[in-house]
Amino acid sequence: MAEEGETQVNTRRFQHLTRSVVTGLVALVSTASMLVAQAGPSSITTRNPALTYNGPAIWLMEDDDTEIYLFGSIHALPPETPWRRDELMDVFEEADIVYFETSARDSGANYMDFFQIGLAEPGEGVEDVLSEAQYTLLSNAMRDVGLSIESIHGQQPWLASLTLGFISMDAEGEMAGYGVENWMERELASSREVRSLESSTSVAQAFSDLPMEAQIAMLMDGFENPDPDDMNGFESFQTTIRDWLKGNPDALYDDTMEEMRVRQPEAYAVMFTNRNTDWAEQLNALMTEETGTILVVAGAGHFTGPESVILMLEDMGWKPEQF
Repeated sequence: MAEEGETQVNTRRFQHLTRSVVTGLVALVSTASMLVAQAGPSSITTRNPALTYNGPAIWLMEDDDTEIYLFGSIHALPPETPWRRDELMDVFEEADIVYFETSARDSGANYMDFFQIGLAEPGEGVEDVLSEAQYTLLSNAMRDVGLSIESIHGQQPWLASLTLGFISMDAEGEMAGYGVENWMERELASSREVRSLESSTSVAQAFSDLPMEAQIAMLMDGFENPDPDDMNGFESFQTTIRDWLKGNPDALYDDTMEEMRVRQPEAYAVMFTNRNTDWAEQLNALMTEETGTILVVAGAGHFTGPESVILMLEDMGWKPEQF
């Protein structure tokens, strides 16, 4: 009985891992989530036809000759998620330029480049830097859901955290193959102009530059001292999707992102604040350098919270309006 109880605790801790990294999956560079897309489709769906959605949030920023539409996406979704609102599809069809965080059309880099950066130098893999207690806790939790800790040996802790998050979410049916960017990239004709906001490896390099203590905190958050009253990762992700589909950025921040901002400020800065700053500067330049209609598709987490792209653009004098 004692062993069974310990297994349940470890499994619950593994579920909480998804809670801690779901924030990253909402906003992580979509090239990384291609790992999940390569695994093939899932038969699990979480759509609830009884719910009425307003549709994910879109913002418009414009001047006399330029319109920039900002759409907050989720990179990995259950199949049949009803996110393609009419207004978005109209812009998607008509835009002169479509920006993604990273597009394979605009970058020679791929997931393997991302993964390579996350491999550890000798003596710095998860098997080397975790304490004995941390290693045992993580190993037991992974074993109880059918995984071996050896599968993340040689990885830096930040990459191990994301790897386990993708695996955990994939098991529940969230698939990058159904994510916004993957669908859009498949639908865009080869003649359409597609650009990237950043390279596929820039986030990986920024994570690798984090202090080891911050990387370990990112990996172990949810395993060490999990809140028994906190919802597990799958429930958390459903809340994230619901907030997103209702076009409620404030709720998305409160339910998904605020905890990470408080508990893991260094990882939050890498994932959100620093990238938002760079993107806001790019969008500010686009308003003066380009004409026509531009659609920018990036993780929904970048458009909410106190360091959002929206607030940064407002500080630059623009007035993005949500509709």
